[in-house]
Amino acid sequence: MKISKIGLLVIGVSFILFVASSAVSAYTVQDTGNDVAHWAGYQGTWGWTDINVEDNPDVDIKELRQSVVDGKMVIELEVYGTIQNSSLFRYWFTFNTSDSYYLVTWSNGVGGGLGMDTSGQLMMPVLPIVTTNDGIITATFDMVGTETDAVEFWGYVWQFTTLGDIINSEWWGDWAPNTYQLFDEEDILDDEDPDDDEPGGDDSDDDKAALYY
Repeated sequence: MKISKIGLLVIGVSFILFVASSAVSAYTVQDTGNDVAHWAGYQGTWGWTDINVEDNPDVDIKELRQSVVDGKMVIELEVYGTIQNSSLFRYWFTFNTSDSYYLVTWSNGVGGGLGMDTSGQLMMPVLPIVTTNDGIITATFDMVGTETDAVEFWGYVWQFTTLGDIINSEWWGDWAPNTYQLFDEEDILDDEDPDDDEPGGDDSDDDKAALYY
C-alpha cells in the first residue's frame, strides 16, 4: 500500500501534535559531581571538613527535572549513585510556580510530599505518587494551579550517622543548585590552614546549619 506525500505529512504533523500534548514545560537543574560536603561534630568542635567529597555518589545530586506529562506534574531528582532506603538518608526537592507549590521527600524507603495551590483557589493539597528506579526519584502530581513556569526549583540530599543531628554528629550533604548550600565556599577555603586541626574554625558560617534543619 502506497502512502501519498500528503498522507505522510498528515501523519508527521499528527505525531508532533501528540508529542507536544504529552509532555510540555520542561525544566532541568544540573549539578556537577564530586561536590558533596562533609560536616563533623565532636568534643565540642564542629564544622565543615570537606566540600568536595568524591566517594559518596548516593548523596551526590546529578540533576533535577520537571515536565508536564498527560496533564500531570512530574518532578524528578537523580543522583550519580543509587537512591537509598535507609532512614539515615533524606532526599528533598521542590518545584514552585507563581500559583503552586510542589514538594517531594524520600526517606526510609517511603516517598511523600504535597502539591498546593497558592492562589487560594484550591483548599486541599494533593499528594504525589512517588517511585524510585536506581538513582532516580519520580513524583507525579495532579496539577494544582494553572502556571507551569518555574519560579523556584531546588533540592538537597543528606546522609546522617545520627538521625536528624546536623550539629554534634557527622553527615554529608549536596544541594542543587549550589546557591542553596549551607556554607560560603570562600569561607571554607580560607579555613583550610595546615596548622588548623579543627573543622570549621573561627571564621566559618557553621551556625547556618542550626537554622536549616
